Amino acid sequence: MLPPLALRSPSLILQRAALFSAILLGSFFIATRAQAAAIVWDGSASTDWATGTNWVGDAAPGAGDVATFNAATSEGATNDPVIGASISVQGINMATGYTQTITQGSGFDVTLGSGGFTQSAASTWAGNAGATTDFTTTSFTITAGTFTAPGGNLDISGAVAVTAGAGVTFTHNSGTVRLV
Repeated sequence: MLPPLALRSPSLILQRAALFSAILLGSFFIATRAQAAAIVWDGSASTDWATGTNWVGDAAPGAGDVATFNAATSEGATNDPVIGASISVQGINMATGYTQTITQGSGFDVTLGSGGFTQSAASTWAGNAGATTDFTTTSFTITAGTFTAPGGNLDISGAVAVTAGAGVTFTHNSGTVRLV
């Protein structure tokens, strides 16, 4: 049994207070750590990828988010997205039912994190023929639609799955496909 607080040494009290503070602070950071969010395009304001009001929740996806395009997007969006500045997001998901075109502007790089690139819809990714335009991803999956690579480099550092057959078109666009 511990002696009453008044009889404990000040250094012991400070050590325990510091430990309690560290535990409390650590719990706060663990509880508030951001998770990758699926940010859905609605295209309600313009074609500009970076305009927040073009996305559900009125914020464009950031480095920790997966940009998502789905059937609801195709039905309600009046504007197809155009990437007019270099972007870095966790991933891009062109889900089943999405039938529109995403255009990667000339000179603007696309960098994807661990969420990779998935195109499972009869949609189109239009990479620009610009020689300095790159597309970098950790995984690359196409099971439907048309993918036109950028004129620069398409760098894939992880798994690659392109389903050959009806409904899938891959165009290299005079660029370089590198498995890195």
